Amino acid sequence: MSIKTDALVIRNETVPLANSAFRIGSNLVSIADDLIAKQTVIDANSAAATANAAAAATNAAAAATNAA
Repeated sequence: MSIKTDALVIRNETVPLANSAFRIGSNLVSIADDLIAKQTVIDANSAAATANAAAAATNAAAAATNAA
């Protein structure tokens, strides 16, 4: 099941004591793992964009020097 589906099952549970600490904690761990994975991708994309911008600036400066 997806994280959202698991959360909906927990939210809509009607059986007394069915939402144990383990059940809810497992869903919270899944949410945390998903957020960490997404942040890793965001960080990698940001680093690549910064490197590309730095390379473009270096190339522009070299082109200006060569043109002069």
